[in-house]
Amino acid sequence: AGDQVQPNQTILTLYPHDGLYLRAKVPGDRSEALRASLAAGERLNARVRYAGRTYDARLDRLAGEADARGVDALLRLGPDAGVPLGAFVDLALELPIAADTVALPFAALNGGERIYMVVDDRLRAVPIERVGELDDGGVSKVLVRAQGLGPGARVMVTHLPNAVDGLRVQEVGEVRALSQATQAGGKP
Repeated sequence: AGDQVQPNQTILTLYPHDGLYLRAKVPGDRSEALRASLAAGERLNARVRYAGRTYDARLDRLAGEADARGVDALLRLGPDAGVPLGAFVDLALELPIAADTVALPFAALNGGERIYMVVDDRLRAVPIERVGELDDGGVSKVLVRAQGLGPGARVMVTHLPNAVDGLRVQEVGEVRALSQATQAGGKP
């Protein structure tokens, strides 16, 4: 009481507690898949970490305008979120299911652009397309797409520094062929 204010000076701002949104930049190459998922009615969830606590959020919409950094994604926070306005948070957003992908340990990548399949006890270099990453119960894996990588395929998952196409190998330890379940695709 008694304080002077200037014309058009904001003296009070109200925010709905149950209507808070997070704004995050999404790379342009991911925005079309997100738009298609939203149009199809898919629900894309996110994990938000702030001050040692984890909250849930869901992708509500994408901005209609993009810039060089990407497009703004608006994620609705749950009503239980204790995140103050203007706070910076760690955010992990589920992406739509990527068809024809396989989740592999990062050690299976050789040079970042190929893997080695084991065919008739010899290595065969296969170029891959990196689709994304997957958090598999706290273990990070890379999602890849490659020609000929299907159910029953055997992939070298131990990094071998001098691996070359045609190198004769012998499998040691547990051998696990790709199953139909991993071939169906995962959420990056």
